[in-house]
Amino acid sequence: MYHIVIFEKTNEVEVVPSGWISGEECMWPPNKVDVVKAIKKQEQPGEDWKPHRARVIFTSNDYNEARLKLPESVLHTDLGTDEEDSPIKPKRRIMSKNILFPGE
Repeated sequence: MYHIVIFEKTNEVEVVPSGWISGEECMWPPNKVDVVKAIKKQEQPGEDWKPHRARVIFTSNDYNEARLKLPESVLHTDLGTDEEDSPIKPKRRIMSKNILFPGE
């Protein structure tokens, strides 16, 4: 299963495997890991992965379906509700591979 999440600190969205989500946190791999490959293979988070506050805004059993919804989720923070209901206004960009988060 895959989720589209919005990272609260950066307002960026990405498709991630459900195994990367724990409560309100999403584990993210270090820069040396090929993120797209790790997502597609649903790799389990390692000890060197960092948690980041994130909110799930869409869930799918299929990676390709989630990827198709990703551009829409950049415009709308919650695919199931009106944009007016959401307190976070996302930037119009998709998280690139191997991005460094502040403090890393």
